[in-house]
Amino acid sequence: MQRKMTYVVRTYEGLLKSGMHAGQRFTAADAIQRLKGVVGRDSILKALKAGQGQQAFFAPSTPIDTANTTDGIAHSHLENVSKKCFLIASKNQEKIKRGRPNHYYRLPSNTKLCQILGVKATHSDVLESDDFISARKTRVALHRELIKRRAGSYPKRWLASRLGVSRRTIYTYTRLLPIHSRAMFLETPIHWKTIGRLPLDEPLSGAYLQTQRGKKYPALCQIACRLLASGQQVCLKQQTANFYWYGDVEPSPLEWAKWSQVQAQKREVMEAFVSQRSLELPIIHKPLKNVSQSCSSNDYQKFERTMPKNVCDKISWFCLTDGFSAKDPMQDTYQMNSQ
Repeated sequence: MQRKMTYVVRTYEGLLKSGMHAGQRFTAADAIQRLKGVVGRDSILKALKAGQGQQAFFAPSTPIDTANTTDGIAHSHLENVSKKCFLIASKNQEKIKRGRPNHYYRLPSNTKLCQILGVKATHSDVLESDDFISARKTRVALHRELIKRRAGSYPKRWLASRLGVSRRTIYTYTRLLPIHSRAMFLETPIHWKTIGRLPLDEPLSGAYLQTQRGKKYPALCQIACRLLASGQQVCLKQQTANFYWYGDVEPSPLEWAKWSQVQAQKREVMEAFVSQRSLELPIIHKPLKNVSQSCSSNDYQKFERTMPKNVCDKISWFCLTDGFSAKDPMQDTYQMNSQ
């Protein structure tokens, strides 16, 4: 599916549904006759020629020699030959078959296909015969059976790459099926020690700040400083992969808590990896100018009273001599230095 070979899946599964077994020999005409009304002729012929590298999925098989050589009788010239003549009515002459000879193929097994593709053999979802009528119905059925078998949190990009389609197509498939989704968020409490992770110039995409009263704000360091200075509790909520389930019955709150815990653990592992990599990389210090030379002194002094030292250092990093100066740190606007 990821290699956009849906026609191979439809042909292979359709032949198995028709009663064939792995290792059985067949011709292209046999496959077309068995899959008539389910898979088109062009898709079948294209699937029989498909493969991975130099290995074909449907390996060609040599035809069996039907000549009757085992039951042949050797005659001796010494035997008496009858000299009587019999009159036998003539029969219609048999027509000689013209055209190309039949090419035989062998139906592979699941293990053989996995070996050719270089993937691990696992359990697959069971599809109905009506699911192979078109390539679109096959992809929709595979998406349906995955969510029905195992509800959980999946990135939309992974769902799309699994079927070889775009994220917009996955959104369309989800709307056609009784599949529901819910947005999941990672919650991180924001205080004066963790406020340094918030950006100063542009808000985080897919994230927002939320107070204890439920009000939402852009994920910016300046806004978080104002909220903390006013004595409010602030939480950073970052959106992660949506949670999908099949049917109208919504999962229990225990499932939400379980998946939220799993996402939090993944986040901790990722942060630990990033922090370890940052310690290994060399740190290059840049000379800084006095903040009062590049920023408005009155505005910065007002802003500095409500910020800890690590955040002030972060603001100072933006006030370098590379041509930028902070016009109003509270509104997060910058202008070019007129030197």
